[in-house]
Parts: sequence; structure tokens; C-alpha cells
Amino acid sequence: AKTPILAMTANAFAEDKARCFAAGMDDFMTKPMVPELLFSTLLKCLSRQK
Repeated sequence: AKTPILAMTANAFAEDKARCFAAGMDDFMTKPMVPELLFSTLLKCLSRQK
């Protein structure tokens, strides 16, 4: 199984997000980290693997 990679960065511009996806990230989050958003994003990444 593929391990999902979630980018967490303070860089919030569209080009930063595009660079993360181009590098192979599965999803993208910006700081400050919101726990509920982290959990929902992880669930989304993990549910894609089924």
C-alpha cells in the first residue's frame, strides 16, 4: 500500500500548492494547523487508497 504524503507549510499561495502536488504530495495544508482539518484531510487521503 502507498503511504499518503500530506504537505504542511506556511506557504499558502496557489503556486506553492501546485509545487507540492508536482512533487508527489497527496494533499496540502497550510499553517496554523487546525486539528479537525488535519483529521479530515488524513481520512480523505486514506479513503482514496481503498
